[in-house]
Amino acid sequence: MIEMLNRLSGEWGNYLLLWLLQNTLFVGIVLVLLYAYRRRHPYFLRWIALLGLAKLLLPPIPGGQWLVDSPLSLGILNFPTLNLAPITVTAGAAATLSLPGMVLLAWSAGIVLLLLLALRRHFHLRKILKSLRNFERAAAFLPAGHRLSVHLSAFRHSPFLTGIRRPRIVFPALAQNWSDEQLRAVIAHEAAHIRYGDQWLNFPLMLVRLVYFWNPLVWLLGRQIHDIRERLCDDAAIRFLRHTPLQYARCLLSIAESIVRPPVWLTGAIFFAGSSRNFRNRIAYQLTQTEDFVMKQSKLTQVFVLMALALLMLPLSCQVEKEPDETLAPPSSPTASIVEEETADYYSLTEKPEIVEQGIP
Repeated sequence: MIEMLNRLSGEWGNYLLLWLLQNTLFVGIVLVLLYAYRRRHPYFLRWIALLGLAKLLLPPIPGGQWLVDSPLSLGILNFPTLNLAPITVTAGAAATLSLPGMVLLAWSAGIVLLLLLALRRHFHLRKILKSLRNFERAAAFLPAGHRLSVHLSAFRHSPFLTGIRRPRIVFPALAQNWSDEQLRAVIAHEAAHIRYGDQWLNFPLMLVRLVYFWNPLVWLLGRQIHDIRERLCDDAAIRFLRHTPLQYARCLLSIAESIVRPPVWLTGAIFFAGSSRNFRNRIAYQLTQTEDFVMKQSKLTQVFVLMALALLMLPLSCQVEKEPDETLAPPSSPTASIVEEETADYYSLTEKPEIVEQGIP
């Protein structure tokens, strides 16, 4: 088992290491852009963040030798590689786990633990869905032509959206006491998630968090995606409800006051009120934005930034196979060649040598 881990980590170590370094560099660039353009429209920021997510899902592209000498490479492909060859074990010696093998084992264990946590949250979601009943009062506020359904659960939680083919808005039991304005705000916000296709992002986000659970930049990117899509849906809800940002912020506060318990995270669900940090950022965004706050940048500049970021994905996805350097090969020993050329004949120890008589001259 140990020898198999050492061999597997040695064969795939350098290949995966370069891929992880490339993705980490690209995510870092995306986070810098999100911070630099943080005062721009959330729709523009959403495309930047989605390009970062797409890069994490993009598998390594073999080849790419033609990019090494091109101006597009920018020296990015010349990453230093580490020698992660497996440790050779002599006969009779106990097999020891190499450092790459330890990393591979810890990586696999982390993925398994996160999968078990996601499975536990999925069972909790199924438990809530089994208690659903129709919420006729809230269903009257659904937008025309939407395929959404509204339900009421028997638990106390934040309203959330779940389902891909049959999306459903699930309200907590205490939502029966909410005002019509609060119900309309939640429905308009969750309907905007359906409009932007946010329910399709849950699985890719969970996948990259499983693979890159050790990378804080990936978790920060996931948080940015969540914050941006919530702001985008809040703006859509304000336009639909014809509210001012101040009125909508007050509505958010009134809903948050009725949800006093910590958020219950469920696999595949989009919560209306997530963490307290996210909720504070949403309210602060509504209170600080002005009419020209997010529209200062021209569309041409936004398109240029997105195209440049998309073009950067290609050189940061290629795996270049470098030929071994012959100058680094160990020199052949001169004594070894002499030993190979000089040969000596020996008599067999199992056969008696033949005696040849020689005459005296």
